[in-house]
Amino acid sequence: MTWAKLSDDFGDACADLSDAAFRTHVEGLLWAMRRETGGDLSPRDIRRFVETADPASAIAELVAAGFWQETQTGWRITHAMGDQPTPDEIRARKAQAAARSKAYRARRISNGRNA
Repeated sequence: MTWAKLSDDFGDACADLSDAAFRTHVEGLLWAMRRETGGDLSPRDIRRFVETADPASAIAELVAAGFWQETQTGWRITHAMGDQPTPDEIRARKAQAAARSKAYRARRISNGRNA
């Protein structure tokens, strides 16, 4: 499981956003971390996770505030992404955890215990 990290001053930095933009921003961060996109969001992603009634206005507000950037393929979250692990870091952590689990199971089997 991947986690999104929000600093304790995250809400302060978002204080000038509308409720819809704030929710869209948080939903975008959660989606980007769950899908390991590095902050990139496509129009299809937006349709799948945004809960606000007017996502276009919320996204325009986030772009105007500098929290998101428009790209050729959609948007990139810029605000709070520095607090998140990159997709490469996530993959490396998952590989390390899998290797630890495999080694643990191998030790248990070699000691005559069931995994």
